[in-house]
Order: sequence, then C-alpha cells, then structure tokens
Amino acid sequence: MSKDKPDQPAATEVLKPESSPDRATEFMATEPLGRDPAATEAMAPENAPTRPDPAAGTDVPGEEDQLKVGSVLRDRFRILGVLGRGGMGTVYKATDLLKEEAHDRDTTIALKVLKPGIVDADITFMALQREARRAQQLAHPNIVTVFDFDRADGVIFMTMEFMRGQGLERRLEEGPIPIPELRRITRELCQGLAYAHERGIVHSDLKPENVFLLEDGRVKILDFGIARAWQSERRDFVEEAVAGCTPAYASPEVLQRKPPSPADDVYALGCVVAQMASGKHPYDWHSGLEALKQKLQPSRPGGLKGREWRTLRSAMALKAADRPKDARAFFKRFFPSPTRVTAWIITALTLVSVGVYLAFFQPEPGPEIPFEALPADLQASIRRNLDDAALFLAQGDLNTALQLYDMALEAHPGNREATSGIEQAVEQALAQLDRAVSEGRLSPEGRRTTLRSLLEYETLPAELRDRLQDALSD
Repeated sequence: MSKDKPDQPAATEVLKPESSPDRATEFMATEPLGRDPAATEAMAPENAPTRPDPAAGTDVPGEEDQLKVGSVLRDRFRILGVLGRGGMGTVYKATDLLKEEAHDRDTTIALKVLKPGIVDADITFMALQREARRAQQLAHPNIVTVFDFDRADGVIFMTMEFMRGQGLERRLEEGPIPIPELRRITRELCQGLAYAHERGIVHSDLKPENVFLLEDGRVKILDFGIARAWQSERRDFVEEAVAGCTPAYASPEVLQRKPPSPADDVYALGCVVAQMASGKHPYDWHSGLEALKQKLQPSRPGGLKGREWRTLRSAMALKAADRPKDARAFFKRFFPSPTRVTAWIITALTLVSVGVYLAFFQPEPGPEIPFEALPADLQASIRRNLDDAALFLAQGDLNTALQLYDMALEAHPGNREATSGIEQAVEQALAQLDRAVSEGRLSPEGRRTTLRSLLEYETLPAELRDRLQDALSD
C-alpha cells in the first residue's frame, strides 16, 4: 500500500576554554543547509501517515521572515540569507562581526530564530535557553555545536556552527543508500545518540531532517530542541508548551505522551536506518500507534546481514520492552566487536596449536585484527577520527580529542595510534588539572569529578586506568 506525499547531569569538562566557544571549526562551512535543520513538527493525528514535504523550507526568503538580508542583530550578527524554515522558526546564515574583527578564519554561523506567537515569549525564551543548555552539554563530534542563545531586537535566537553538506532527507531523495555508506552513517548516529543517552538526554525527534551529512563524510545530529532529561528532570509547562514530534518516526509511547526514554530514540533510529536501506519508510509513513493498531510489520530491506536485520527489526518493535534499551545497546548488536567476530577462530584452535603460537610468536599488545584487514569504509571512518583527534589534541581541545580517540578504539580495539593519542590526552589533562588546583582555579572536589569523568571512557588502556584510579585516591 503506497501513500502520496503530503504536505541529567551535565557532561564534565576536562578543561574550560579560556575564550569564547569556538569548537569544531573544521566543520564550519560556506554553503546553505537548504532546510531548517531544527524544525519540529506539531503532533498530527495518530492515523494520518505523513511525510515531510520536499518543497517545504525553500531557500527563498518569504514574507514571514523576521530578519532581512543585511540587517545586524545585537550589533554582532549580520544576516546573509535564509537557510531554511520549519515549524518552530527560521534558520539564517549570518556573519559573526566580532569574529570578523578578530580576523578569525571562520566567521560564518547558523542563527536560529523562533517564530513569534508559537507560545508566550517568556516561555519561548525559557525553551530556547533549555535547548542551548542541553546542546552545550553534548560536546560530541556527531552532534551539532551550539554556541549561545540570546534575545534582542524583539527576536529570540540561538547561534550554531555552520556546516557544508546536505541533510539526510535530501540524500534519500536519490534513493536507497548503499550498504557500506549506510553502515558508516548508522555507526556515527549511534555514537552521537549514545553520548546523549549516557548523559540522561533523549533527542525525542530524530528523523532524516535532523541528520546532516557533512562533505567530509562526518554525520551530525541536529535539533535537541525538544530533548528532555529523562533521568532527573520532570516534564513541566515549558516542555509541554513546545514539545512536538514527527509522527512517522515517533514511537507509540511518544504519541501516548508517556515519559521520554532512550528507547524512543532507538525506535526512530530503526526507522531512519530502514529507510536508508530501502528508500521507503518501514511503516509506509504511518505513526507507531497506527502501525500497532493495524498490526503492520516492516519488510526486510535487501543487502543487510541477518544480524543487522534482527537488530533493526527489534529497534522498530512497537513495544518499548522489545527494543534495545538505548543507542549503545543497539550499536553493540548491530556492530559486534571485531574481537567477538573473530573469537570463533581462536576457539577453533587446539590447545597445542595455541601453546605453540604463544610460545613462538608472543604478539605485542595491539589490535587482534590488523587495520588493513578492516572493511574499507570502517578504515576511512577510523582514519578521519584519528586525524581529527590529532588536530584537536594539538589545539588543546582535550574533550573532543578524547571522544574521537574513544570512537576509534571502539571501532578498532587496540588501535596503536588511538591508544597513544588517548594516553597523551589524559596525560595533558592530568597535568592541567594539577596546575589548576595548585593555582587555586579548581577545587580538589572539582578535580575528582573530572577524574571520574575520564574514567567513564571504557576504552582506556589498563595502565592508564590504574593511574587515574591512583590519582583519584590521592
């Protein structure tokens, strides 16, 4: 049956930058995004299958635009044009005049302005403040960088990094995505979502329009605008005033207004991955509730391995208890560790052959699978992460460097370059923590909090973990 197309606690910083936030400058760009990456659609009736209108959010400024090309907001941001529009507001391309004056090489930003009249202005301002605060907690290479929020000249706005590439929804207009590319995109989506889930934050509106594909191949998750802290914060009047979703990607629990859960994001992730594989929405654009009512079942796309399809099918389950509990659980099932994949080879060896191997070869510590033996797309992804991590490490951005090295080690356990890099980053962090304490800029408790944050990286080498434990007990 075919359908017509209708219209928790904050992450602990290892080091605080001494200047204004200027992260991920390598990901800024000079081309239009096309559509509003931060649009959130209002709740639709549960039995109405909907698909985002490809014509929505044109690049031509309309009469509803609050800011005109050439105007300057708060004596700092000169408007260059409209990037896109959505249910919550308009995203503009702008120049940061302060950066321009400082001769910064990256002066272009994206500026999101909320529509007037959606809700009361004070509630809107509180909602945007919450969005900016949560997004700033999520300093991760696969999550869009949010700089700040403000209110001026009668508008409420937020500034974000400006990127070159295209939205996943536009990429899908070309048809199904080749399986190697699908796996790479899925891997990075999982990594970004897992980072948020581990910090108690649910996206709540993941969909192709909120996934951006950079020209260098990296994936960015956009719009944590209706994200909610599911572990510790209560839903309040601000959340209710601006909360919405896109029904075709919303789990039945979201549509039933149940408390948010990472399993909601897993459902949306499953729908997005299935759509990448087949080029079609797995439930033919029906909402989760309607799919449940009609007892619909998604069809298996071609090209996926049995393990991948089983994981994907469980992610799209219409009952939360049947899904992977969060993005990390999905990741581990969809992408088994190379070590686990090859474990059967080791168990197939006889005790004698194992003994001979150990006696004569005694391999040095390192990856069980050589880098060159990994799939080409995985090699490319790891290589990008390693190169970017080295750049951020050289610039002193230890948080981003640690995250990138951690991602490389998750994908390729034992990778020597990543191991060396994460060791250097931790050594620098320890030195700067000790210096900050000795200079009175950081309390001993603040130091311990940061050390505990460092210990959360599961890929830390054993000796480095022991050192951090020793430092924590000092």
